[in-house]
Amino acid sequence: MLIVAAALFVLLIANVIFQVTMGPQPQLSAYDDDWNDLSMFLRDMDNATYLETTNIISSPLMLQELDDPTDHVYVAIGVEKQYTLYEAIAIYEFIEMGGTAIIADDFGYANSISDYYDVTYQDGRLYDEQFQVNPKFVVATATTDFGFSGSLVFNEPTGMTIASGHPIVESTSRAWVDTNDNQERDVIDPSSPTGVVEMFDTYTLVVETNRDFMSEENGNVIFISDPSLFIDAMYLKGDNRAFIRALVDYLLPNGGKLIFDESRHTPENIGEGFQQEGFFILVTGTSDLIVKIIVGGLLIPFVLIMVLAIGDPSILIHKQVLSDVSLHNLKTWAFTKRDIEELRVHFLEKVRRTYGMSTDEFSRLSTKELAALVQDKRIMRFLTQKGRETSKIEMDEILVLMDMWGGE
Repeated sequence: MLIVAAALFVLLIANVIFQVTMGPQPQLSAYDDDWNDLSMFLRDMDNATYLETTNIISSPLMLQELDDPTDHVYVAIGVEKQYTLYEAIAIYEFIEMGGTAIIADDFGYANSISDYYDVTYQDGRLYDEQFQVNPKFVVATATTDFGFSGSLVFNEPTGMTIASGHPIVESTSRAWVDTNDNQERDVIDPSSPTGVVEMFDTYTLVVETNRDFMSEENGNVIFISDPSLFIDAMYLKGDNRAFIRALVDYLLPNGGKLIFDESRHTPENIGEGFQQEGFFILVTGTSDLIVKIIVGGLLIPFVLIMVLAIGDPSILIHKQVLSDVSLHNLKTWAFTKRDIEELRVHFLEKVRRTYGMSTDEFSRLSTKELAALVQDKRIMRFLTQKGRETSKIEMDEILVLMDMWGGE
């Protein structure tokens, strides 16, 4: 076990060094004030009395700790790290439960989320014959359903193709995507069956969508094809600021909280990288039930010592907490009430499938009948006494019993 933990720890160090030395330059942070950061946007949101701001520096898995995500907006400006499957599911469930999201990207990893919503970020810069000063500064005019009318100035956006959803901002019909990155519109390609490579077309630049777009219970997600719309150097160009403020007001008509995801960005230095990766492992290892079982006894003690030794990030101090979950809650490997209930549900489903019973048949079983199927008094006590405190040692034993139950 120690060898495995040491190997994982070495991989963590190598990953951090690689990110800092080989990754993109740090940018798009809401808590820094370089030309390519988001300090003006954050300041506007902080100055609005009906809004609160916080952030994530570990992983979007933190969204799972919100009991009621309505009146919360998850904000990812620039996606420089691919979402894991568990993170994508956490965001998806956050939106399904009534939360909303703004995801702005161009050539990063936004497709690992947008694919769930039939939105595809194109692999190439979008150019339009309507631009400001330089062809890289694409201008798009829009009149929206939420009261905005004006012109947005983008800086080297990409285009999006959508199979569902509602386009909010589109290019003109004289736009094209530079798929080979030569800054020219290539019309003829002899090897292409059609002979045409980069055609003029209308591309979506901002879209609102949802898996069940007609549902009033689910939240929605806004995909934007250029994160630089929010940066300090672009925030005051055209009507960008007015559009962003109108968009936030539309998503939070009664006020609420914006959650900036700083975990998607490259750390500025190795120390910050350790903080970011350390918090990622702590949150991952204490959020998902299966990962918690595997990782909890291996790597978390090492990472916890490292994080506590380094201390809070200088810029993001005290902004990691989304609800009542803090580093104090992560200092011990423990099951939350939510985890325990999830474990009960999974085990009961295992029993039902083992005996080949339908859901209706199984739901009609009495406690005595269920006990006859389970044939283990300790497991039955765990299943039926929901209000009873369960120690870590007892939980470990129950996990072993449940794993061995049925000969699986």
